[in-house]
Amino acid sequence: MLTIRDHKNNEYPLLAVKTVNEELNGNHDIELKVPQQRNNKLDLKLIDKLWEINYKTVDYKIIYIKQITKGDSFYLDIRATPLFYFDMDKQIIHEDKDGHYTGKNAFDVVFQDSGYQYVLVDIVNAIKIEGFGKGETRLEMFKRLIDRFSLEFYIVGKTVYLKKLIGNDTNFMYKYKLNASNVSKSIDASGFVTHIKGFGNFENESSENSESDAADNDDYFTNAKLRREYTSPLAEVIGVYEGKPIVDGRVTDKETMNKMMTEAVEKSLEISIEGNLHDVRSIYKEAVPLIGDRVFLIDERINLEQEIRIQSLKQTFDVNDKLVNCEVTFGSESIRSRYKSNLQSVAKDFNSLLKGEMKLPLWSLDEVARGMITKIHASENELRYGDFGMQAISKTNPNHILGVNSAGLYLSEDGGRTARLAMTAEGIAADTITTGTLRAITVDGVEIYGSNIEGTEIRGGKIYGTEIFGSTITGGTIYTDADNDHYISLKGSELISRGIQTRKWFGTTSNDHIRAMIYDGQFRVRNDDKKWSAYFSDMGISTHWDGSGEYIKEGVSGALELHSRRYSDGDYSGMTLYSDGRLALETSGGRIYLNPKGAHVHVADSNNNYYGISASTFSQSSERELKRDIKDYDGNASAIIKDLSIREYKRLTGGEETVFDQWQIGLIVDEAPREVLANGSSIDIYSYVNVIAKSIQEMLPRLEKLEEMSV
Repeated sequence: MLTIRDHKNNEYPLLAVKTVNEELNGNHDIELKVPQQRNNKLDLKLIDKLWEINYKTVDYKIIYIKQITKGDSFYLDIRATPLFYFDMDKQIIHEDKDGHYTGKNAFDVVFQDSGYQYVLVDIVNAIKIEGFGKGETRLEMFKRLIDRFSLEFYIVGKTVYLKKLIGNDTNFMYKYKLNASNVSKSIDASGFVTHIKGFGNFENESSENSESDAADNDDYFTNAKLRREYTSPLAEVIGVYEGKPIVDGRVTDKETMNKMMTEAVEKSLEISIEGNLHDVRSIYKEAVPLIGDRVFLIDERINLEQEIRIQSLKQTFDVNDKLVNCEVTFGSESIRSRYKSNLQSVAKDFNSLLKGEMKLPLWSLDEVARGMITKIHASENELRYGDFGMQAISKTNPNHILGVNSAGLYLSEDGGRTARLAMTAEGIAADTITTGTLRAITVDGVEIYGSNIEGTEIRGGKIYGTEIFGSTITGGTIYTDADNDHYISLKGSELISRGIQTRKWFGTTSNDHIRAMIYDGQFRVRNDDKKWSAYFSDMGISTHWDGSGEYIKEGVSGALELHSRRYSDGDYSGMTLYSDGRLALETSGGRIYLNPKGAHVHVADSNNNYYGISASTFSQSSERELKRDIKDYDGNASAIIKDLSIREYKRLTGGEETVFDQWQIGLIVDEAPREVLANGSSIDIYSYVNVIAKSIQEMLPRLEKLEEMSV
């Protein structure tokens, strides 16, 4: 029965045509077509987004509503997602949860205080997880765990059941014309590979970020402690086709890496079988298909007879909950088991081909070449001879002519009025080449216009004297090297230049392996020998900020922070120069200028807690040309000095009371006269000293009189 709940938890029965879409460990939603309700107090106009639906033990959250008019009324088109997906995607774990986990401990982290519970049915091995939490949603963490533990799940109410294999081993048989129709089988070999390499267990110093940051694995070939390879048995038959390597620093044992490589190769050939299943409960009472079920599917027309697994279901139920349509996508067995029985016969055919005992079939040729041969076999031609040589003219299209004479071979598509030269004694004209493979050639002084180069790898080659206009290179890797220590590679958003720098600095010479990298908009320079890096980004120049990762604590020195607000006020950002150690400014004998342009220079932190300055001398400029309105001071300096409130106090260290606070004797700004103030928060030492000097001048005549009287 289908029910719907409003925001106040009022529940109503609802009549609707229901379409439930499910995928194994994937998407899950329900679509409703809701007509006007009879004998129901529910007003369809009141149904709102984020109302909840319950159907077949699963709670859903409405995420889409569309009102569609029909005659004098209307009906609703509603789409909802399982409440578990919705809620878990709206809860974030901010803490760092990295560590070594059993299955129970890991899922406890995800489900604790989430409002949901789980049942881990099968035993799984403990794993190490990095980058766990740190701003991830609970749903993201859940998906990672089912992938790492190789688990499958299904939902019943507020409980999630986790198993190695969901569904049932059934004895149901679905057969064409009996209870299955529209059966189709599709094979996608675009990503098919027979060989793969795996790299894991990276050196700590090369993993400057989280496990998911691909930039940290940019030197995986050097840094990986674990190296494995896997080659499918099919490689002996059809050749070695290498796939992209598995690069995962979390993997430290051979068995896990072997399993990952084997699965990657076996899943590279994608096979799916689709069909419509009909409700056979009239024959088998329990014959209701479920996600993950293993069933038998038979269709003699495509020689299909095998046990197969249900990967996705699209079931439509009418308003009375009767199943009216069931579309199913099946997955088949692994490549190894599918081809194992055919290896001997295929190998035998290849040996016969090499011995000349059988012909190479047409389907083994390149697709375009097959098309050309088919056209040749199917064409109706006539040959014509004359002073022009020989012409082969198509009967179905007389405009298509292939001509041959002593000058060469030419092609025409307009009945011979114009022609393209294809071949002469000097060679083949490139203008007439439409497809094929060119191997072991040198291209010199070439112009390429408006071309598309996809999936290309240029390795150890040279391109010179060439112009490329308006071209697009998609999905390729460009790699050119002198040796393993000197190369440039470009792939996706990553550009790497590696070399060895010989440098002398203050009497020390070093030969360091350096990598300059551009990765996702950040420029980075890495010294692989000294194990430190510098990063250049919109934030500034730093040894701390690596890509989108966290603040790095090891092997750093400082940063020049742009757009800094730490010392700024108002609406303006500034710049902050920061160092983890001592910050030095050095010159070889010249002057060091600090030009604040009228601003006050403060030796203080961002909270205006002041610090001392140590130097051999402190001098204030006093040139006449830098001053105006010069006159003698006629005030009573002795009175100023007499009225000063000289205080004794402890100065706070860093703005807080500590055991390092020092005793001082001095003035308090809000008690000091204006004659000795620099501004509202500090004392002008230069003026203070000269007020004391003026006071001494005022006392000298009196001292002299006293000396005369005492004589």
